[in-house]
Amino acid sequence: MSNRCSSGPNSPQDARPACHPLWERADARGARNAPTAMAAFRWPSRPVRDLFVTHFAALRDTCGRLPAAGVAIVAIDETHDRIAGAVCVEATPTRPNAAIVGRHSRADLYLPDDPTVALRHLAIIVPPLLSSLDATGIRYRVVDLRTGIGFGTERDPVLHSITADGPACVRVAGYALFCLPAGEAADWPDDPDAAWERFPACRYVTARPLPEGLPAVRRPPRGTPAGRRGSPRDTLVVVGRGPFEARRADVLGGGPPVGELVVEHRGGGRERLLVGDTAAAAGILLGRYPRCDVDLLRAFDDESVSRVHLLVVRVGDRMVAIDTASTNGTWPVDADGACGSGDGTPPRVVDLTPSRTLELGRGHVAVAWNTDARAA
Repeated sequence: MSNRCSSGPNSPQDARPACHPLWERADARGARNAPTAMAAFRWPSRPVRDLFVTHFAALRDTCGRLPAAGVAIVAIDETHDRIAGAVCVEATPTRPNAAIVGRHSRADLYLPDDPTVALRHLAIIVPPLLSSLDATGIRYRVVDLRTGIGFGTERDPVLHSITADGPACVRVAGYALFCLPAGEAADWPDDPDAAWERFPACRYVTARPLPEGLPAVRRPPRGTPAGRRGSPRDTLVVVGRGPFEARRADVLGGGPPVGELVVEHRGGGRERLLVGDTAAAAGILLGRYPRCDVDLLRAFDDESVSRVHLLVVRVGDRMVAIDTASTNGTWPVDADGACGSGDGTPPRVVDLTPSRTLELGRGHVAVAWNTDARAA
């Protein structure tokens, strides 16, 4: 296993941050990151419309501060009726980006006030744009990190993965998360009730078979007449499977194999997982918790590796590893020795390639991706 190297000009990752705060972040100093309080899912009683109208000014202002292409995630604390935080996940032509939502102090969207929110609850993934000139092609995927309670929508109280091509609201315990692609607030009138009539309704489709990453669906261009029902600008929401459904049988089988994960611990252990097509689309979790898929990491219980450390998932035609707000980071090391993100910090999203190894935590654990296993 290679030694941790310093970042440099040959770093394999773009050094620009791809997730930006859009609201004053809750103070995480001294956060205990206490275990999650298990509770049955409590469907919030307040309608999405009421939340939109009440917090319209903040939603519009936050969406207006987005870059040219990206998705704003605005969290409303329903218990205290206030904005709890907001982040932007950029959409770029060259790479997928992601944000982690949870109660852990390192989460991009930090939601500390409800103990039933998992430390690492959701990953929100924005794939590369279809075109560098087309910001209307923004899509995003919301993935539950096998929490047990999942997340909800206005139609379904418990889901584990959706992909969407427009505005939507998801519920996580006591929070409502408005997901707003760039440009959506541009045609909202000043009156909150009138603006709600411009907010697209969601049209739900169940993915059969599972989508490879995100659905190949394009929204109509800006200027298409909008309405709450029957509009061609309704948000298409594709309900799929996430890591919660990708159990061990799917990791080892679940359709034709797409590759093999090789996990090695410096203490001498090694584990190989033949990843099937189903699990690649749904997502695989690596970490010390029983809800993760690699037995080796639980056996060594190396505390430099987080309890839920990494999500491995297919986005479009590429396999990526998403660091799930781990304490000590995920460090890519290429065959030429380049690593890191160019500024000395570990990246959030890394492409998995046969020539790249990922070092987890303090470098005690290495993860490699082997595509030769497809022919085995």
